[in-house]
Amino acid sequence: MASKSLLTLLAIPALGAALGATAAVSCTVQYGDLAFRCNPAQEQNCPKGYYCCSDDPSPQFHGTANGNSVSGMCVKEGAVGPGAGLPELPKCPVPCDPSASDDEIAAVCGGAQCCQTAEVTERDCVLDPDTNMWRPVTGADVQKGLSNWAPGTHDTHQDPSGIVCAALSGGQGTSAFWDCLEAIGSANARGFCMGMCPPENPSVNPNYRSPCDCLNNPSDPFCL
Repeated sequence: MASKSLLTLLAIPALGAALGATAAVSCTVQYGDLAFRCNPAQEQNCPKGYYCCSDDPSPQFHGTANGNSVSGMCVKEGAVGPGAGLPELPKCPVPCDPSASDDEIAAVCGGAQCCQTAEVTERDCVLDPDTNMWRPVTGADVQKGLSNWAPGTHDTHQDPSGIVCAALSGGQGTSAFWDCLEAIGSANARGFCMGMCPPENPSVNPNYRSPCDCLNNPSDPFCL
């Protein structure tokens, strides 16, 4: 079933366990290795001892460009083993695209799995005129006239209004600007390389249906 709370309630705590820590609740909250979602572009998103790591595999939005991203997760400092994190930001897991091909994921994650870190919502879905099917929005849809990419238009799109892409490319409308936009998308294209995804995670759960899938086939039993 495409529950909007699926990752929040089930997959995210399990992702923390996959990194080797457990979460416990007493009088003081103790978070796992992955605490909760955060915005790397803002300060003080995370509890003390955690760092907000971008989960976007686009080079313009992770590593030394971590602060450009608006999508990430609070990662406990020291949770990422030596040599396992980003070369330019070792305390952060390697970000990856769960929607990429197996070969592309293997090139990024090696023998690890690419685990999706958040769900797309129905507001992230656009109707593709080429297929007449709903799918998660991407930055390439701006040129196609399917999205204006403005803040509030979608729930999980990276770089709303293309502000970072414009700054990196010398302004809107340049070929470099469109290349930057085409490389970003919504939550289905963001994740972390993990030793094992929790079984509820969309990356490995054969029964998972996104809101876009359910718009295409509302009678699917996993959408009801």
